[in-house]
Amino acid sequence: ASLRRFAHYDYWEDKVRRSVLLDSKADLLVYGMGETSLLTVAKRLQSGENIGALADILGTAVTVKAGEEPPGGVQLPSFEQVSAEKLKYAEAFKLVANEQNPYCGKTICQAHGDRMLLCNPPALPLRTVELDTVYSLPFSRTPHPLYKEPIPAWEQIKTSITTHRGCSGGCAFCAITHHQGKFIQSRSEGSVLAEIENIAVEKWCRGSISDIGGPTANMYGMRCAAPDKGHSCRRHSCLFPSVCRNLYTADREGANLLKRAGKVSGVRHTAVASGIRFDLLLRQPNYFAELTANHVGGLLKVAPEHLCEPVTRVMRKPGEKLFVEFLEMFRAKSLAAGKRQAVVPYLISGHPGCTINDMVDLALKLKALGLRVEQVQDFTPTPGTLSTCIY
Repeated sequence: ASLRRFAHYDYWEDKVRRSVLLDSKADLLVYGMGETSLLTVAKRLQSGENIGALADILGTAVTVKAGEEPPGGVQLPSFEQVSAEKLKYAEAFKLVANEQNPYCGKTICQAHGDRMLLCNPPALPLRTVELDTVYSLPFSRTPHPLYKEPIPAWEQIKTSITTHRGCSGGCAFCAITHHQGKFIQSRSEGSVLAEIENIAVEKWCRGSISDIGGPTANMYGMRCAAPDKGHSCRRHSCLFPSVCRNLYTADREGANLLKRAGKVSGVRHTAVASGIRFDLLLRQPNYFAELTANHVGGLLKVAPEHLCEPVTRVMRKPGEKLFVEFLEMFRAKSLAAGKRQAVVPYLISGHPGCTINDMVDLALKLKALGLRVEQVQDFTPTPGTLSTCIY
């Protein structure tokens, strides 16, 4: 629902579809992680309000009759326009992208025939104490009892820890900011360590924590250091085309968390298996050192996505120069620590703007860097992303 709340391109049907709210005929659409939005909905229904009156809750969307929308909203080109004209689709995407800051975003309106979609600004990011409360709930951490056969995916993630949510990278092909936003919301160190302690005593735990991370592992504790904490910022990415001068990279916070996690009773080994943003890592010497020395499970996942400048520029990724700098530092640190460790690069083929020649150049660059690739993801247009708009 988060990615399909507006008229959107659907790859499987190869057409622009209406908002999922209209196609589902639901009364209300909740987008984002939804905790505070759902609580507000429940409390207002409990107090006797009709669901049709819940039109102003952050992180939700509703429909009204065309012409009944409140004043002051941002008007998108209609569903009929964006499904007929590519430039109107692009215009709608740009208008939506400019209103994703929950502190200064406006209500967005989009006509669908005689109905008007009203999408309220995103819910405010959870404070640390609120996020800690969510993760202190008594989750069983086990598959639903209806499942009788082993679930490979659960085996892989059953001892993984989510330390934060949100991503400030703003990559063109990624929809995480359309869902969790670009403001990093981090749990307290105590909350993370308490969860590790709880996992360590489970009978299915063998003393290994498979991942300590989030959408991007080394964004734990990051925040905007601008005077208004980014509340008026309209920038889509804090990292592209360069790292914002107001970005606090939380180097010591991330490093200290990893150090303390490895010392929890019953834990023999901890790893970071979430993707690492290597351009940030170059600004996090303490985190980089701790990660390389103690938390790489043999292979470190990084996502350059491509190494040809024209392609990475469209992707909003750092490019070859910074990747090579990171790779040299990683290999040097691993050698100094006496460890055989390698990088697994995540790559995308067929991204808008990428040619056959670019893929040949990529293969040659990988060979020159001594990197072997297990798999390459072919680009798939995901609703709500800039890359899909370009596609």
